[in-house]
Amino acid sequence: AAAAAAPTGPPKPAPENDMYKKWTGTWSCESTGKGPDGKDMKSKATWTWKSVLGGHWYSVVYKRAKSGPMSAFEGNATMGYNGADKKYTFIGFDNMAGWINLSAADGMSYAGDGVPMGKKGTIKISFAKGKDKKGAESDKLMDVTLDLGGMIVNETCKK
Repeated sequence: AAAAAAPTGPPKPAPENDMYKKWTGTWSCESTGKGPDGKDMKSKATWTWKSVLGGHWYSVVYKRAKSGPMSAFEGNATMGYNGADKKYTFIGFDNMAGWINLSAADGMSYAGDGVPMGKKGTIKISFAKGKDKKGAESDKLMDVTLDLGGMIVNETCKK
């Protein structure tokens, strides 16, 4: 009789997930954009990344404070590398009954669909290293652009 194979244990996290390690922690952001009424809007937000499920995925919590006509917002998502499809995945839900289902080839520029503010549409979220006052890229600074079905929000974040 053949000897039973030894258990192999869980797989190691995809090396592509290593890019999220630099994002782990909480980022404080200053946001600018147009509110639903078309007027300029400024607000404060945070992004918090945490490794979960053995490093295979990252939990992401986004919170934006109330600003003018915009109510406070909270979204919870899971991000990580989808080895079967060879792409990065960003799936989330929020406190306004919305959802997103995005993917990216590079882990930085996500696109897909969702229901922001009760209306189904195309969603894009892009992350980029921010630049310090001298113009040098910094791991402690991040720029985020959110295109929520045509409502554009730009965020400058620091760790």
